[in-house]
Amino acid sequence: MKTVKGLLLGSAAAFVAMSGAQAADLPMAAPVQYVKVCDTYGAGFFYIPGTQTCLQISGFAKGQFRYDQPFTRIGNAISFRAQAGVNFDVRTQSPWGTVRAYVGIGTYFQSNNTSINQFFWGTPLTSAGYIGANAAVPNIVYITNAYVQFAGLTAGYTMSNFDFPIAFPEVQNTPISNLLPVLQVAYTASFGNGFSATIGVEDGRYRRPGDFTPSGNAGISVLNQGAQEMPDIVGNLRVIQGWGAAQLSAAIHQVRAGGATANPTGAFGGAVGSWDTTYGFAVQGAVRINLPMLAPGDDIVLTGTYADGAMGYIGFGPTNSGGFFGADYTDAFVTPGGKLSTMSGWQVMASLKHYWTPNLRSNFTIAYDTDTVPGFVKAAAVPAGQTTSYITSAVNIIWSPIPNLDLGLEAYNQTGFRTAVQKAAGLPDSKWTFISWIQRNF
Repeated sequence: MKTVKGLLLGSAAAFVAMSGAQAADLPMAAPVQYVKVCDTYGAGFFYIPGTQTCLQISGFAKGQFRYDQPFTRIGNAISFRAQAGVNFDVRTQSPWGTVRAYVGIGTYFQSNNTSINQFFWGTPLTSAGYIGANAAVPNIVYITNAYVQFAGLTAGYTMSNFDFPIAFPEVQNTPISNLLPVLQVAYTASFGNGFSATIGVEDGRYRRPGDFTPSGNAGISVLNQGAQEMPDIVGNLRVIQGWGAAQLSAAIHQVRAGGATANPTGAFGGAVGSWDTTYGFAVQGAVRINLPMLAPGDDIVLTGTYADGAMGYIGFGPTNSGGFFGADYTDAFVTPGGKLSTMSGWQVMASLKHYWTPNLRSNFTIAYDTDTVPGFVKAAAVPAGQTTSYITSAVNIIWSPIPNLDLGLEAYNQTGFRTAVQKAAGLPDSKWTFISWIQRNF
C-alpha cells in the first residue's frame, strides 16, 4: 500500500513540475489599452482600438414645454416635447490631409400637431407613435448630418454653404434659415489666416418656400413646381479670426413650372397652364463680432439677405414660420400668358448674445422682412391684398448651473403676417410663443 501511495504522489509531483515548466515557456500577453486619448483634433477624441482613427461621440437630451397663442379651438395652445441626438465625428490623418466622416442622428417625441420643420431640421427615417386623433407629428428618428470631407471636398447632408456658420443654436425659434442642412457636393479652398472660399451644388428642393423637405410640392399653393432639372449653385467667401467672422454668399435657384399651374388669384379667368422655366438668385452678407469688452463670450451677429425668385434663402418667410395663412409666398407667379414672374424680398437681422454672469446668458434677436409680389399680381389682387413686411423677434434667458446643463426660457413674436382680408375679418396680426426647456449636452 505504501508503495502504491508513493507512486501516486511521485506521479502528481512530476505532473505539476512539468506543467509549471510548460507554463513558463508560454509568451506573456501584453496589456490591452482599450481607450487612448487622441488630442490631435481637440477634446473628446479617442483612438478606436487597433486603428489610427480618432472618434468623438457627443450629443444631448432635452425636455421642452411650449405655449403657442391659438387662433382657433382646434389648435393646441400647449405642447410637450422630448428630444435627443447623438453625433459621431470620425477623423483620420492621410497624405491628403484629414479624412472626416460625420453622422448625426436625432429623435423626438411630441404631443402637439405642429410641423417638424418649424423647429428643427432633419430627414425622417421612421415614424410611429402618434398620440391621439389630433396629433399630426409622430415620434421621429431623423438624420441631422451625414457627410464626408476629404481634400477640400464635402459630400452628403449638412449645413448649406449659403448660411452663416455659428449662429443662433440657442434660439429655439430662429427667424432665419441658419444651419439648414441640405444634400450637397462642395469644394472649399483654404487660403490661410482664416480665409476660405467654397463653391458647390445643392438640392434646390430644400429651398422651395413652404417645402423644406424633398418630398414634393407641399406648402406651395400658388405654384405647382415641376421636378428638379438642375441643382442650386451656391458659393461663399468666408473669414474666421479672433475678432469674429464674416461671410459673403450667393446662390442661383431654378424655378420650373410643372405644366398645370393654377393662376395665383383666379382673377384671369381660371387656371393657366405653364411650361415655363426661370431662374432666381439670392445674396447674403453676414458678420459676427466678438464683444469681450461687454463680457467674456458676448457677440453680435448681423445679416442682410436679398432674394429674387429664391425666397427660401431669405429664411423663415411667412409660410415657413407657421404664422401666415395667405397664399402669396412663393418663388414665382404665373402670368395670364403662362409665363413665370418672380417674387422678391429682403431681410435684415441682428442678434446679441450677452453673459450676465459666467452661468447666466441671454440672446436678443430681431428680424425685419419685406416681400414683394410681381406688379400684375398686385393689380389683380382684388380685395385680398398682399403681405409686404413683418417683424420677428425672440428673447431668452439661459441658466447653466453646471457645465453642459442648460435651463432656458424664451419668448418669440411675429407681427405683420396677415393679409388685408384677414385683418378686415378681425384676425390678430401678432402671434406669441413661449418656450421653456432643460437640456443636457455631453
